[in-house]
Amino acid sequence: MKFVFRTIVARITLARTVMLRIIMACVVPILTSTVWAETPPPATGIIFDESMTEEAPEASECLSARAVRSMEVVNEELVIVHGSHNRFWVNRLLHKCTGLTDDMLLKLEPWGGRFCKNSRFEARDRFHDGPYTVSCRWGKFEPAALEQVAMIKSELDES
Repeated sequence: MKFVFRTIVARITLARTVMLRIIMACVVPILTSTVWAETPPPATGIIFDESMTEEAPEASECLSARAVRSMEVVNEELVIVHGSHNRFWVNRLLHKCTGLTDDMLLKLEPWGGRFCKNSRFEARDRFHDGPYTVSCRWGKFEPAALEQVAMIKSELDES
């Protein structure tokens, strides 16, 4: 009886060890990949009038609403999107959105759980409970590093 019990325990221990090795072989590469990295993409150039280099991620047509934490209106043409995991995107609106200011309340309506180029959003004065008076359309979402966002803000503050 003791021999059978020891054999069963040995087999369970061996099976557990094999399963742990399989799990580690699958999970470790995922956790160490750039998808889960906490650092934003490198600052390869300011996203303003210059296009980004080939090494930088391309602009996206759509952005998942789940990835968005907040939005910051910079001016009538530019919105900075703050995302999870220290990610940022700069959105140059399709057209100048006359009347859009940084203290406005935005009404965002993601379509299919995403914000996409040419989708509409509205804005109204934060301090007056009135109708939404400004209507704007999203442009492409360009990935940006924290340094790029800071440079954009400082450039606009100086001008």
